[in-house]
Parts: sequence; structure tokens; C-alpha cells
Amino acid sequence: MLGRACLQVYCWQGASYEGEVSGGLRHGYGRLTISGSPVVYEGQWQQGKRCGRGVLYYNSDKTAYYEGGCWAASACLVTTDYLCCS
Repeated sequence: MLGRACLQVYCWQGASYEGEVSGGLRHGYGRLTISGSPVVYEGQWQQGKRCGRGVLYYNSDKTAYYEGGCWAASACLVTTDYLCCS
């Protein structure tokens, strides 16, 4: 168990993360934005990696996106509405 999550904002190497953090890692719900790129991931994290439900937006208007996937270790595994991480 990583402990209690809290809302944090981190910026590093042209990226920013705003969301829940536990034990210094992205953990819970948050949004990762890459500066200079319209790509944004918004969803669940577990121990620093995308894990659970999330949406990957491909443009700043949020009209091109992938949603409903099940992320584990930052890779999209299946296209369901269920969590695949424990």
C-alpha cells in the first residue's frame, strides 16, 4: 500500500501531471499533458503508470480520442469498460 493519495501538480522535461499522488508516484486519477503536443491522457494511474480506465486525446479540441480501454503498465490491453488492474 502506498499510503493516502493527494492532489499534486508536477512538471518535468516538457510534461505536466495534475492529479492524485501517493508515495511520490502518480496514483489515482490524473491528467498528463505533453507540452508542444496535443496528446493528453486523462484517467486512472497506479504506482506511476496508466492503469484502469482512461481517455487518450489526440487533439486539443478533444474530438479525436480513444476511450473505454483497459490500461495496464501504460499499455492498452483490451477495449472494455472494466478495470484490469488489481
